[in-house]
Amino acid sequence: MSHALRIGLIGFGQVGETFARHLAGQAQVRVYDRLFDRDPWPSDIAERVRGANVVPCTSPRETVEGASLIFSLVNSTVSSQVAAQVASLISPQESLFLDLNSAPPTAKERSALEFPGGGVSYVDGGILGSVSLQSHRVPIVLSGPRARQATELLTTLGMAPRCVSDKVGAASAIKICRSVMMKGLECLLIEALLAAQEYDVSQDVLASLEDTLASRPFSETVRMLVTTHAVHAERRSGEMAGISEALEALEIPPIMSRAAERRLSLSASLNLASKGLPPATAEQVIEALKASKRSPGRGRKTIPNRGGDSHGNVSSDR
Repeated sequence: MSHALRIGLIGFGQVGETFARHLAGQAQVRVYDRLFDRDPWPSDIAERVRGANVVPCTSPRETVEGASLIFSLVNSTVSSQVAAQVASLISPQESLFLDLNSAPPTAKERSALEFPGGGVSYVDGGILGSVSLQSHRVPIVLSGPRARQATELLTTLGMAPRCVSDKVGAASAIKICRSVMMKGLECLLIEALLAAQEYDVSQDVLASLEDTLASRPFSETVRMLVTTHAVHAERRSGEMAGISEALEALEIPPIMSRAAERRLSLSASLNLASKGLPPATAEQVIEALKASKRSPGRGRKTIPNRGGDSHGNVSSDR
């Protein structure tokens, strides 16, 4: 089938293959991956390429030639190198380069400067979800001078993009901040379940976690955890020290538990709350933490709390 739109895709891992399979029905998709340089190809590559109905290429140059839209979906260790290479091969008037790799905002900003015209053809992107669960409809945030144009194009191709800013770096900032939570949660869950299995209480622990997390809107959980953090950090730090010792007794490295202990201990040292009641909002706590980080007199910053006495309405202490 002949397609007027030509798409170049660099990186043929899980994400690249998923996107390629979807896009191949609407455009001519050319694909390059470092695995294609091997002779012979790994046994599964030829089958995957045929199944995706894409054109395999021998180099990035061949992949991006004549392409209106170029996806970069490679390992973050080589993403800047790929961007620099493609920047010398494309016309800023004719092509959009979507850097969807996980990299810090500063790295994306440097990559954008590699492109002619001040990086007008460079679009910073972040994938916010699971491609294995959501396929090509996984949420994607985009930022940069032509992010809106890229958003419109991906939308017509049946994908799920959202333009968040005209400045490169905004999309990757959302991605990495979200990853702090999601990857951290993943590792916390692993550590908790390793201990639960040793104690033979896995199902009870999972049921308790589900009950706690599903019993209120996520925004309420955020408010409860962050506001009570300001008041109870010292006590919780001591609890986590004891939990770490318990895990060590089970011969489970308390990596995340020790990290939580350090975070709580640091917050406790800042004396964030002036009284025993939680502050009203999570934003107050975060602002106080930021101010304490910058202030030479660290430990003196306090934040306003809700009125009332010790019998007032206070968020549940977890």
